[in-house]
Amino acid sequence: MTPRPDMTRGRGTQNNQGFNRDRGSFDQSHQNSGYNRQQGSDIGAELEKIKATKNLSELSIEDITKENGIAEKLAITFKGKLNTTQLRKFFDNIASNQERLKSGEWKDIESDFYMLRPNLAYAKGRKLIPEDFFVLVSLCLERVNTQGSDEMKKKENYDRFVELMQALVAYTKYFER
Repeated sequence: MTPRPDMTRGRGTQNNQGFNRDRGSFDQSHQNSGYNRQQGSDIGAELEKIKATKNLSELSIEDITKENGIAEKLAITFKGKLNTTQLRKFFDNIASNQERLKSGEWKDIESDFYMLRPNLAYAKGRKLIPEDFFVLVSLCLERVNTQGSDEMKKKENYDRFVELMQALVAYTKYFER
């Protein structure tokens, strides 16, 4: 007798990452300053570090990439909840914007930059990414194009955003095993 395929995929009990709503694996309440938190998760602390900055470039690359740094803690938190394919798809988009920004001006990527959040919202609506990842990226986007930032500051902020996402991709792949 052959096993029956899982017919519940995408029908309310599980999403494509195997999230099980019936077991309450993810806290849907909006506590802790509007952040969804998992039990034992450091996402709130990491988001607070980002929230404490006016510009994303204020975060040091060391704080992002070191052992037990921001990216590693986020990757641990997202383990089993953030599909590597979805993360890579998003990262490839922001990295191509960075390449265009290196040889151009902010206005050359501005529309693509502003479309990042709606594209994330679409992925979140389809349950392809967790709420915490949506909150993380939204917060980072706010810290890239801050009010009153000049062209140079926007580029610095965007570069730090790319570095954070690059480190997150690397640690996510590392912890995937």
